[in-house]
Amino acid sequence: MVDRFTEEEHQALKKAEELLGEEGIKKSYILFTRGDDLKSMTIEDFIYEDEEGVLPDVVKRFSGRYHVFNNTIQCQDQVEELLTKSSHLTSRNTENPEERRILLLGRHGVGKSAAGNTILGLKGQIGLSQDVTLIL
Repeated sequence: MVDRFTEEEHQALKKAEELLGEEGIKKSYILFTRGDDLKSMTIEDFIYEDEEGVLPDVVKRFSGRYHVFNNTIQCQDQVEELLTKSSHLTSRNTENPEERRILLLGRHGVGKSAAGNTILGLKGQIGLSQDVTLIL
């Protein structure tokens, strides 16, 4: 069962946007976790069925850059797809243009650890407290 986009999540996204700033947003993707909860619903259905219209606005501010992870599988295909999508965001002016920084923000229980495990290819669990932000 998919929960609706809550006011608490909206406030967390606003805070993340403030922290990233305009330049950071231009180099960022929104990673939706728990895609497995969508069942037969698409991520687009979830985004655009937001009755308040907040989530479509957020996606628009990120120029439509988003990706969804299924938390029940630790499949590298999801990671490869995310990295392929985001490859155009890496700066050509850095010493290592292949370098990517991934910042996972979210409240407790939304799938940051599962996403981090999948991205890193780990089978175990990264134990995070509810107030910790994982930076890969």
